[in-house]
Amino acid sequence: MIPMVEAQRILMELGPVMPATTVPLSEAAGFALAADIRADADVPPFHRAMMDGYAVRSAAIEQYPARLRISGFIPAGQASSGEVDADCAAKIMTGAPLPPGADAVQRIEVCREAGDGYVEILEPLHPGRNVAVRGSEFPRQAVALTRGHLLRSSDMGILATFGLATVPVFAKPRLALLNTGSELQTVSAPPRPGYIRNSNQYTLCAFYAANGFPLHARGIVPDTTADISTALASCADFDLILLTGGVSMGDLDLVAGTLKAEGFTIAVETVAIKPGKPLVVAHRAPQLVIGLAGNPVSSLVQSALFVLPLVRKMAGWSCADNPFHQAILRETVRHRPDRTSFRPGRLSSAEGTLYCTPQADKGSADLFAYRAADCLFTIPAGVPQLDVGERVQVMPLPGFQPVAGGGE
Repeated sequence: MIPMVEAQRILMELGPVMPATTVPLSEAAGFALAADIRADADVPPFHRAMMDGYAVRSAAIEQYPARLRISGFIPAGQASSGEVDADCAAKIMTGAPLPPGADAVQRIEVCREAGDGYVEILEPLHPGRNVAVRGSEFPRQAVALTRGHLLRSSDMGILATFGLATVPVFAKPRLALLNTGSELQTVSAPPRPGYIRNSNQYTLCAFYAANGFPLHARGIVPDTTADISTALASCADFDLILLTGGVSMGDLDLVAGTLKAEGFTIAVETVAIKPGKPLVVAHRAPQLVIGLAGNPVSSLVQSALFVLPLVRKMAGWSCADNPFHQAILRETVRHRPDRTSFRPGRLSSAEGTLYCTPQADKGSADLFAYRAADCLFTIPAGVPQLDVGERVQVMPLPGFQPVAGGGE
């Protein structure tokens, strides 16, 4: 049994980064950039009016109110070639290029049109007022987004600003899921004595999809070496194979032995955490296989702690690790201190302080405890009890949102 950090290190070393590819801009969100993105032009590309008003040569105005002749109208999307003289003002709309000669824009609220082709500028202003100078937001050739950056919705606008119709990104790893267990049956099948429905498939597929990595469910695999071998062979086109069940020490826990027989090297078999102690990590170039525990909470916790950082790294993310924060515990919790424990909690905040409310759970098969959970909090090994008011390490569960009305 190895420490959690050692298992994480092994996984991150084994996981290859996927090759670079290109995707249309409309599909790029959720991918990591495979190259730095530089500005192809200054932003803004011209001196730009920041408000509706009048463009004037403020340095030439000697007294206020100033009566100036209206020399033109400049809407957004239209440049003016006519110069603004010292005794003139050009009516201008937000986003329009500042005309030659003008050095400031007075907002329309402090201007008064006289109705005879003149306007009165009622309040003083200085050069540069209400003007975004060319390149002031971002200069040409500066790096806007770096290699490995996870593209979000706001980044799509940046890429569009720089004219990238296609975007260089890292491909996402192809993930397969095999649910082992002769006791499993499909969700739609009528209940049978001694069988349970395959809930893991739907829990894990939803979890990975919510985090941007579709999981291809390949069905239920009976607990025989031949069936497991056949199922593994059917996943030859996948970069990472996840299995649930069959990784503990029972007579029908056949995953590790089958992997060895198929030529895989076993790198991890057990990890000093709960839930999720049985964790098989195996590799045979170019594939990785991770055997998750069969209990639904264990496989979910293992996915959050081990698999998700791995697939982020494989997808080229520069920041692949899960974030941990400190929170104040709202209730006392007890713990068998033989291993580090990850328990479900719910986060809240008050006056800038983060709080964690433990969610009552009955062990590694109790998915119901996660209905209102949105984090895991850590109870270190060797600590039998954490008291209310103590600080705990919390990891927000990626892809989880508390249900409406869930109690604390």
